[in-house]
Order: sequence, then structure tokens, then C-alpha cells
Amino acid sequence: MTVTIDQALNGLERFANSELIPRLPEGIGVAAAILMRMAKDGGKERLLAMKDNFFVQLTGALDEEGNVDIDRLHKYARDEIDGKKIKLFSIKDKDMRFDVTDVDKLYKYIQEV
Repeated sequence: MTVTIDQALNGLERFANSELIPRLPEGIGVAAAILMRMAKDGGKERLLAMKDNFFVQLTGALDEEGNVDIDRLHKYARDEIDGKKIKLFSIKDKDMRFDVTDVDKLYKYIQEV
């Protein structure tokens, strides 16, 4: 399944707001929400500018129109992360971890947009 960059960014924002930010302390969650919105603003243009990059072309994740192949991304992300808990960062000695269930949730959020 391919989706537009806008759909992918909207799904990512919904995932962050529903699954990641609520797990953060309030102040850090607000900062993360602000950063997500800032990244989304103009993110499409930044990602489209990268579609001609050799490494981006090598992955096949973006097509000529700038659509994102979320099935391809999901498959490889899932294969890489399966069985692992990836530490994103630590706050007050608590680790924020990302695992295969998060990959599946993110995939679902993008599909639903």
C-alpha cells in the first residue's frame, strides 16, 4: 500500500499523540507534541526534496510522485525490531522503549488516515 507523505505524517502524528506522548511526563509530552507539529509543518517538502537522494532511492520507500510504500517500510522495520525493545531515550531513569507492537500500531495509524 502506498500513501501520500501527508497521510504518513498525519498517521505518525496520531500515533505520537495517542501512543507515545501519553507515556511521557506532562512537560516533556507538551514539548514532544510541539516538536511533532513543527516537524509536520513543512515536512512534506523536506521529504520530497530527499526523494532523489541515492540512499532514499535505494530503499524504494518513496516513488516518483513522493508516495510512501508503507508496506515495505513496515515489513523491514518489523523484521529489524522483532524481539527487541529499542530504547528511544530515558527520562528520570525510565526508558522510553519502542518494540514491534509499536511498529504495528504506527502502521495501523497510517493506514487509517
